Amino acid sequence: MLNNFYFDEIDSPIKAYILGIIIYNMKKDGENIIVESIIKNNDILNELNKIGECNYINDNTLNIFITSENILKKIKSYINFNSICDSKIADIIDNFSDNRIKEAFVKAYIECFGDIITDNNESCLYITYYIEENSDLIKKLFNIPFTIRKNHNLTVAIYNNVNIIDFMGIIYKDKIYINNNLYNWYYNIIKNNQNDTIKVFKTNENAIIPSKNRVSDAGYDITVIKESKKFNDKTTLYDTGIKLNIPNGFYVEIVPRSSLSKSGYMLANSIGIIDQSYRGNIFVALTKINESSDDIKLPFCCCQMIIRKQIYCDIIESLEDFSITNRNDAGYGDASLKSIVNC
Repeated sequence: MLNNFYFDEIDSPIKAYILGIIIYNMKKDGENIIVESIIKNNDILNELNKIGECNYINDNTLNIFITSENILKKIKSYINFNSICDSKIADIIDNFSDNRIKEAFVKAYIECFGDIITDNNESCLYITYYIEENSDLIKKLFNIPFTIRKNHNLTVAIYNNVNIIDFMGIIYKDKIYINNNLYNWYYNIIKNNQNDTIKVFKTNENAIIPSKNRVSDAGYDITVIKESKKFNDKTTLYDTGIKLNIPNGFYVEIVPRSSLSKSGYMLANSIGIIDQSYRGNIFVALTKINESSDDIKLPFCCCQMIIRKQIYCDIIESLEDFSITNRNDAGYGDASLKSIVNC
């Protein structure tokens, strides 16, 4: 149903994204606006129906025709239709209430002016800016490093290596998109055609869902929230208040965060293994190794979980001994000593 006041207040990421889609993909049709070839996405479609008439081109794409005077007036209040590319993004988003809303608008710009380019087997994200101030804004907003290449009057920001993963991880964390090329590249890299969604159930309302700062980080931070059992005067078992539903083909390792060494505590069992079949709460045993350290203050983010692929194999008994090798039965550091001597 049409909502003539849809853009009166940009108070959500999806509204900001829709505004960006309209601004950076529109064509004038007299006093009206047409946006062509939008990738069909149910979340986007529900919003587009509130601002105009959607017509399907095929099963995957659609056009939207905007005629509402109030909606057109609001769009024009954000940008000069005659100089869209040269407009400062900051002039549009400075009044948005928080960074999530600003990032959603900028995503629409990136999907319009960004492209994945592969050179020498390395894929990079190239984003073209018509004024340099816009690239400066993106750097400040997302805080992900990129290199700059000047091309006549254009500024091209180039993200590569881990930076492209972290950057696209921010803009696609909601899995809403209209640019198939960008999203599919990111999806294929991250998902690697595996079902790697892990469901987390909170058994305690104060539990904290595992998270990480960057997409490229290997571990998800785990927080303990209450004592469960004292083993002795040095070692205590703590409860995280969460359960994991681990998909087929994976298991989880619980390992210390690097900062744990500064706390005067260590994981009592060095590393924990969470099997796919385990359905109980995740518990963490901590041992105090520095008598002068303060007692733990809960909640305490002490460790991280790392998702591992599981190898299924059969273990069979061999009736014959194994062939002799250069190392043979040398162990407990003996092998490394020999390798040094032989160098």
